[in-house]
Amino acid sequence: MDLVAHFDAMEAGALGGKSPLASVSSSWHRSANLYGIDQSSRRAPSILTAPELTEHREPLSRLVHLAREEIDGLYKLVRDSGYAVLVCDSDGVAIDCRGEERWADEFKHWGIWLGGVWSEDIEGTNGIGTCIQERRPVTVHLSEHFRSRHTGLSCSGAPVFNSDGSLLAVVDVSAMEPSLSQSAHGLTGPLTIAAARSIEERLFRDEFRRSSIAALSHKDGRAMLLAFDDDFRIVGADRRARRLLNLDPSHLREGPSLWRYFERNATAFRANGGADFALTLSSARRDESLLALVTPPHNAASCGLTLHTHTRPRLDLLATLGKEDLAPPVRGGLSGVTIRKIRGFIDAHLGEPIDVAALARIAGLSVFHFSRQFRLSTGLTPHRYVMQRRLDGARVLLETTQLPLSEIAAATGFADQGHLTRRFRQRDGTTPHQHRQSRRPIQDR
Repeated sequence: MDLVAHFDAMEAGALGGKSPLASVSSSWHRSANLYGIDQSSRRAPSILTAPELTEHREPLSRLVHLAREEIDGLYKLVRDSGYAVLVCDSDGVAIDCRGEERWADEFKHWGIWLGGVWSEDIEGTNGIGTCIQERRPVTVHLSEHFRSRHTGLSCSGAPVFNSDGSLLAVVDVSAMEPSLSQSAHGLTGPLTIAAARSIEERLFRDEFRRSSIAALSHKDGRAMLLAFDDDFRIVGADRRARRLLNLDPSHLREGPSLWRYFERNATAFRANGGADFALTLSSARRDESLLALVTPPHNAASCGLTLHTHTRPRLDLLATLGKEDLAPPVRGGLSGVTIRKIRGFIDAHLGEPIDVAALARIAGLSVFHFSRQFRLSTGLTPHRYVMQRRLDGARVLLETTQLPLSEIAAATGFADQGHLTRRFRQRDGTTPHQHRQSRRPIQDR
């Protein structure tokens, strides 16, 4: 599109003409009539100095640290297509980025690099600033940008919200390729949304790591996160839970009971040695049930997991849980002392075969009775629980040692490296090698 045609399209948008997206049309209107941005200016976006960048980055240093795995994973998916991945604060400043170093100068020229400033009131319609204004995912492709200088860019931004519903950051993928088709770029939108949602979940789990956290899925696919204490008082809720359960800040300050919203089912929440467990919760207000995956509080003495492992996103796992994973709401189960003994035995013998009979002897029960009581306590069969501990142990070794994968597989009881890789991918959605690479400092890659 030539400059005149681009200006005509922008003017039509500013006057309320039809735009490919309502958010873009609204942004054109703000850019022209509220901000008074010069469409024809060739001024490049600002790049902050190192001290200025530090001022923006320090308040979100925890987010940058926790989001590393998700941002690295997103970049791996879009790197070969020439994209840069940015994490921007609520002012539109890029506080973290990924991109090919050989293209760094060009990324900087276009402003899609560390320290770039993309607030809508300065740069007009763009995937970062407009996402901040609209508080929803936004894709801006080529000539949909307000400023003519930016019509060679394509960007998709998705918001990251705090547990209280405030906007914390934007995850963005941007490319500087004028020939990039709209359909090809459109594939990046869902990727940024998924990454932003995973980061939100990781932040929530980190904030409420000392509480139990339930990831709940409704039959229509809506998912939410709730945090509650040992007395089943709700202490945290993500924005979806606040909306679906009508939980406003005043309600949360009161610490409402979980049983105000769900039928009482406390026996299904028995101590399980730190492992996740699944169950169903029936709504106290509607004739419906929700699938829940519950993560006990993080406690090094009780679960033995690194904090990063403990906070890994689980919402996507809800779709893969079947009825066989659900913990039945009946009385019974093993004592906490017995569970801790069994867990200690498993952790001490990860590299060896572990059969149910040996675990049953620790509990002083028959194999049949032990298996039933163990599942009541943990929501998992003994075999699945042992597999979870093996995988957790492998993650710790991947993150803290440079042992070859074959040695890690042997040390944690897998038949071979291939067996470890298959099981690891099934649970975590990535391979052991990819996980180890994602945990390395950027300068070492």
